[in-house]
Amino acid sequence: MLEFAGLVISGFSLLHELGKTYHDLREWKEEDVEIDFDWLPLAFQKGLLDGGPDDYAWVRLRSVPTKELAGTHKAVIAYNAEKRIRYRVVQGRPDDRLVLIKKTPA
Repeated sequence: MLEFAGLVISGFSLLHELGKTYHDLREWKEEDVEIDFDWLPLAFQKGLLDGGPDDYAWVRLRSVPTKELAGTHKAVIAYNAEKRIRYRVVQGRPDDRLVLIKKTPA
């Protein structure tokens, strides 16, 4: 019976931690960060992006879900852990937004 009680307590602890993690993930805000064309070469120079320039592309906002669903690309997301914000890297006019995407490994 003592082993069962320990298992139940461990299960509650695990559920509590999972709930806390889920709650933390939901609290992140999502925003766009607009950059100019000079940002990408500087990001490579400063080591902010991995891979090379050929691994990245700019696509129209409406094309991002299709690329991600196909599994060929993912939107580039920048994180600010202190402010708990996830930024999608974008450029262009609000009515014609371009999103930075990266090729996914084959």
